[in-house]
Amino acid sequence: MNPFRALLNTQAESITQGVDKTVLDPMVRWSVDPEQVRLVLEREGNFGWIRTTKEGKFWATVLDDDPVSAKQLASELAPYSFSGITCHAQVWESLWATWPGRQNFGTGEPDRGLWSLWACQADAVLTPEPSGELAVVLRPDDERIQPLLANSTSAHVFPGDLRILNWVGIEDGAELVAVAGLILAQGGASEVVSVCTHPNFRGRGYAGQCVTEVVRLSRQTGFQTVILEAYTENLPAAAVYHRVGFTEVGRYCSWELASPAEFGFDLS
Repeated sequence: MNPFRALLNTQAESITQGVDKTVLDPMVRWSVDPEQVRLVLEREGNFGWIRTTKEGKFWATVLDDDPVSAKQLASELAPYSFSGITCHAQVWESLWATWPGRQNFGTGEPDRGLWSLWACQADAVLTPEPSGELAVVLRPDDERIQPLLANSTSAHVFPGDLRILNWVGIEDGAELVAVAGLILAQGGASEVVSVCTHPNFRGRGYAGQCVTEVVRLSRQTGFQTVILEAYTENLPAAAVYHRVGFTEVGRYCSWELASPAEFGFDLS
């Protein structure tokens, strides 16, 4: 059995005893593909694993809120080697000290991604942004989606992705000026992805309209939970998600190591 699925099965039995952390962690419940996980370690109720990314890289995840024990858990993963790390936001500085990433050439600051996971449950009240425009469902092969997403620095799902359930957008005449996608996520949830508004049309509530529409479509399909991921420092986007009905459920930090170590063990 896949090590991550085995871990979930084992931990699921202890939920009622209040000792489970992995199943209850929002990222694990909705964002981790068990088939990508190659190795799992558990230390005193905290967990770490190494997975294979879509690009074929080995990536470590450490779920531990204490900087000292998080560093120890990462150290136990280190012999298997990894080229990047994801951890809870409150411990990233401790891990960075031993496994640093690159520096941003412009600012000299650590080049890491601080991101939030948001969730909207079926009973949440959807409050669309005030706008005279309404989002419409787009054809999966709409040729206007790809050029519009070129204006986004965070879009990671594009037309042609087999996970796509719906694309919605807002049009200005024949021009597509805002878009959002909906994909099938892990753990029985759906996920809002690739939210983007053309720079000339921002500030009009179009992103909120698109997000509201994909959530509505998700509910019609029967999903009880809709999630999305966004950079924590993107405060305007956070305000939109909150108004629409999402709640921030977790903060994480990820970065690629400046000098990945050589692989010491075969994880294939």
